[in-house]
Amino acid sequence: MKINDLVNLLPDGVLILSDRGEVLFSNIYASKICQTLLKQNEDAQALPPELQQLVEIFQVTETYPLTRERLALLEGEFYIGDTNDIRVRVQLVQPDDRETPCFLVVLEDRQETVRRAAAAEIRKFNLTPREAEVWLWRRTGLTYNEIANKLFVTIDTVKKHLKSIYAKQEAAQWAN
Repeated sequence: MKINDLVNLLPDGVLILSDRGEVLFSNIYASKICQTLLKQNEDAQALPPELQQLVEIFQVTETYPLTRERLALLEGEFYIGDTNDIRVRVQLVQPDDRETPCFLVVLEDRQETVRRAAAAEIRKFNLTPREAEVWLWRRTGLTYNEIANKLFVTIDTVKKHLKSIYAKQEAAQWAN
């Protein structure tokens, strides 16, 4: 298996950008996130404006070299997009085969992360199909009212399912 294939298996988007902001590598998930942020722009190598701004902030120039303080900023987290909750981590890396440093950009779709965590919890606590639906919506941040409306049930039914889920979680915790 090639390294590109392995990187495509990661649950997060991975971009490698040149010091000028050119895309050197993009895994499938990073391309998907960028396309979503670009609102389906045809250019697969284009960077969303939010990422372009980050690159511009951290670009290495002769007159403004990277310092320890700027490196610390590169390792910070940023949230981009108005409807997309995307967490961005930027780190400066120096590949052996390049004279100039590159930016390693990791894009995490927070909603997808929550869905994956909820799916693991559904299996771990052996939830019923209906409890699984309720739990998935609850983990994505919906209120009892919103869950009830989505599932066409009463709020009391949602409360009943959540009470059962919490009991299963507590039982699993005591079992460990």
